[in-house]
Amino acid sequence: MSVGRAIISTQVLQEFYTASIRKLGLSSAAAHTLVRQYRRLPIVTVTPDHIDQAIVLHHTQQISFWDALIVSAAASAGCRTLLTEDLNVGQIIAGVEIVRPEEGRFD
Repeated sequence: MSVGRAIISTQVLQEFYTASIRKLGLSSAAAHTLVRQYRRLPIVTVTPDHIDQAIVLHHTQQISFWDALIVSAAASAGCRTLLTEDLNVGQIIAGVEIVRPEEGRFD
């Protein structure tokens, strides 16, 4: 296993902020601080092309549109792995392998 860099998309930043408040019970200020910290990572800005690709993945892979959009952004950034709890471990979608965050792989 090789160690690489972490990349985050604008969609993930948005989802992280709302989930931090709703599910983790963080204050808006605390969630905002964390979002600012994650903004230090390279960021993929979701584009209309990502949306088009996500629509195709949504239909061909039978995954939610929002998950497909994350996969599309990861694939466009050249990521080989995607850390998520929302997709099937070991599945490869658009050349990106799905891995659980607790596995700690950053290939």
